[in-house]
Amino acid sequence: MDMKLFCRRLFIGMMPLFAGIGLFPARVQADSVSVSGIMYPEVKITKIEGNELFFDSPRGEEHKTIGPKLIISVDGEPGLTDAEKLWVAGKLPDAVDGYSKVMDSSSRPWAREWAARRLLDSAEKANRFDAAVNAWVVLVQKNSAVAEQKTPTIPAATSTYITTAIAKVKSAAGSATDSQKTMLLNFLLKLQTTAKDDAGASETAKLLQSVTMSPVGNSGASGNVAITQQARTSLNLASLELEKKNYKGALDGVQQNRQLYVDPAMQADALWIIAEAHNGMSGESKNAPELENAALDYMRLVAFFPDNAHAPSALLKSAALEERVGDKETRDQAVLLYQQVATQYKDRPEGQRAKEAVDRLKAAH
Repeated sequence: MDMKLFCRRLFIGMMPLFAGIGLFPARVQADSVSVSGIMYPEVKITKIEGNELFFDSPRGEEHKTIGPKLIISVDGEPGLTDAEKLWVAGKLPDAVDGYSKVMDSSSRPWAREWAARRLLDSAEKANRFDAAVNAWVVLVQKNSAVAEQKTPTIPAATSTYITTAIAKVKSAAGSATDSQKTMLLNFLLKLQTTAKDDAGASETAKLLQSVTMSPVGNSGASGNVAITQQARTSLNLASLELEKKNYKGALDGVQQNRQLYVDPAMQADALWIIAEAHNGMSGESKNAPELENAALDYMRLVAFFPDNAHAPSALLKSAALEERVGDKETRDQAVLLYQQVATQYKDRPEGQRAKEAVDRLKAAH
């Protein structure tokens, strides 16, 4: 055998031994983190705490806030690295599949949470409600504060994903802590209400009421999360009373817990329930003050929260109440409101109904 070839093979074969005793450095397994295009190479990602990603770098431990501009590449997690590339490229359906696999199979807790966060965002945009719910359930278990802020948007009742979502959330609630169970059951109640599952919603409401909310220090949730869960529970139960046309029960539920509604979205929901309850209690009444007060409830929501999802319906219902008063002045006010809705929300169902109301009132007078 050629002596040079022999020596080369011997040298290559002994390189792992040399590396082991420090004569040659072994290859360092490394991750990389990119924030707004600024690279942090040769790092090792270690954990997620709150909304921060922690990693070890040559400078010591560092952390960056998790967001859409934070991109990672992970040594030993090719599936996660590939999913990140698909997410950056906007190939969301493929990214959903990639993140789902990582979330279900990774042995690294932080990688599973990272995949769940990305999966939830990707699935929402890709109209994959099933995947969004799966990701959200994982977040409830791993980071309830984040899960509280990222509840999936529920699709229309006709969506085939509703049934599978109900089964998924029910299953997760069975083995959850009280804090997690409260969050899961609140979401389950909304799913069942959307699906018009009255029996299921009633059963879930009973479970919610029976879950003992432990003192904040022992509940498994931070103080803010625990208070938010209590507030959401009271609003969801009040909404269920609305569905059952128990208007007084809905009003009482909101009034008794009004001190909990510090979040603007919840304040808007509370105002909506109050307006809906007063509207329902008015029945077929022609009492002008009663109708105008109910109309004012809706306008109060619009005044404080003009961008809220309830705003178009609130304007439309306020106009309908004004129309019911019957005199010319309030009818003219109703027409102005209908015209506002028809113009401002012309591409929405509320806008179409408002235009029909304007045409009808003009034809009648």
